[in-house]
Amino acid sequence: MFNRLVAMGDALSQFLQVTLCPHRDRLPNANESLSGRSHLEGWWIERVINALFFWQRNPRHCERADRKDYERAKRKVAAYERAKAGQKVPQKK
Repeated sequence: MFNRLVAMGDALSQFLQVTLCPHRDRLPNANESLSGRSHLEGWWIERVINALFFWQRNPRHCERADRKDYERAKRKVAAYERAKAGQKVPQKK
């Protein structure tokens, strides 16, 4: 149940990033979180988001979210390449 709630939070963050953030110089990326994009772009809202997650052990929430977005994308590409090569794709437990 906890993992489902985390996934729902990720989905909400991605939805807000695509819906509310400016996309002047690049296309929207539906797989990027609001926190991760804030860190990547160096937006002022990064400080606000980090403050909202003050209770986490590491105070750099947006930096970690950016890294998590990157790692998630890498896993997705690797799974796609394995599937195209006919290999079994490992499932997360």
